[in-house]
Amino acid sequence: MWYTTLLFYFSAIPAALSLLFMDVGTFSFKETGEKGIRIIVFDTEKQQLTSVDYIPLRNPRLKEKTAFRHAHFSTDFLGHVTLSPSFHPATMAVRTFGKIHNKHQVSTLPPCTHPLTPLKRMPLQKKGKASVTITFHGTHGPEKRNFSSLCASANANKIERGRLGETVTDLTFLSLGFHKINGQNASNQGLDGIFWHAHGNFLVLTESKCRSESKRAQRYLEDDLAEAKIVARLREIKDPTLQKTLFHQMDTHADHTQKMAQRLTASGFMESALSPLNPILYFYARYPHMQKAPLTVKKRMLTSILKALGLSKAEAVHICNHTLSEHKANI
Repeated sequence: MWYTTLLFYFSAIPAALSLLFMDVGTFSFKETGEKGIRIIVFDTEKQQLTSVDYIPLRNPRLKEKTAFRHAHFSTDFLGHVTLSPSFHPATMAVRTFGKIHNKHQVSTLPPCTHPLTPLKRMPLQKKGKASVTITFHGTHGPEKRNFSSLCASANANKIERGRLGETVTDLTFLSLGFHKINGQNASNQGLDGIFWHAHGNFLVLTESKCRSESKRAQRYLEDDLAEAKIVARLREIKDPTLQKTLFHQMDTHADHTQKMAQRLTASGFMESALSPLNPILYFYARYPHMQKAPLTVKKRMLTSILKALGLSKAEAVHICNHTLSEHKANI
């Protein structure tokens, strides 16, 4: 799914994560042959998915006919969006694979003072009653569904839940001015999300889940975003230039790399867990034979570790000299 239009409206007050984000995408359920458009509405401030609507295309000749009307916009099956008068320019955003006809202002998110600050404020655990509304607009009228009954088969349902989880993570990071880099190959192997923020030179690697099980976001962070797994997944990227660029960024700025796991719960709330990349574990996974690594690699590793520990070069030299003195005294 390629999005061609990303429309942001922002107020003069740079309040991060204060958007009602509406996403117009497509869906295709092979088991039933149903395909059409999927409308997602996500509150980035509350980190809550409020509604998901599936509108199947019954007649290919009606692609240009209005398929769905929301309180703030309408769209056809080509993803062409028309904004309603109620579309509030200060707190709303739309992403679509089509065009936006009556847009008045297109802008990007102004740089955050520190893009990681709102991420750190996201809840580790978010509890609440089921409030997300999932609707399939079939031939017999609207049909309410839940995360376990999105599609006909269990496998297709799992795939669709995964898409929903990744989409709301995308919307979260886009609302903060991050740019998404495709880190998956043709077999969907790799990292769920790689997000880059030019202001501050930050890289965030993400894992997104949509599960009803008791496993928390923190466990997904520890299990699925371990440094060794990150390195293995980056090596699965087929684009050699992209792979080289990402590894170079992490080699030279490991202290500016974060890991984040998110879990979309049955209630529609997102649970989040954020952690900095461990430079020691990363470098040993990246270069398993560190003792044979080039001096430049060892220097980058030491520099990253010093930054992570908050040590100055003078402090590092002092520690090294003190360690060497103790070593000589013990010989």
